[in-house]
Amino acid sequence: MSDRKDHHYLTVVRDHDTGRVVWAEVSRDSKTLSQFFHLFGAERSSRIEAVSTDAASRMAKVVRAN
Repeated sequence: MSDRKDHHYLTVVRDHDTGRVVWAEVSRDSKTLSQFFHLFGAERSSRIEAVSTDAASRMAKVVRAN
């Protein structure tokens, strides 16, 4: 998926403490990030303490909802 010709994007979730990639998926939309929270589960998602994003409001809305 791309907003511009020949640009390809990923949504990457990583552990801030270890630096390890936890999950990644092609695309950068809110639906993609919602998939992560669905797969991660409500219990584990509730234990997330901090989130960094590229300042995209669409991502912040998904994080707040989960």
